[in-house]
Amino acid sequence: MKSTNGRYEITWPSKEENPQLADNYQLALDRVNSLLKRVQGYQELLQRYDGIIQNQLNNEIAEKVNDKTEDVL
Repeated sequence: MKSTNGRYEITWPSKEENPQLADNYQLALDRVNSLLKRVQGYQELLQRYDGIIQNQLNNEIAEKVNDKTEDVL
């Protein structure tokens, strides 16, 4: 722990430098498909969802990923 500008800074403990994270692709895909079924027929709602997603992509809050069949590493 160190003090910088009168504030204390600490690092989060970690066992590995780059730990292997769980693959949640199928869970995410199932959630998107479920959402699409619920809003099917509500064009305005679909456009609002799309606007939010595009905004997150533009502000680098979210990012596009490769298809599951491609090697991501």
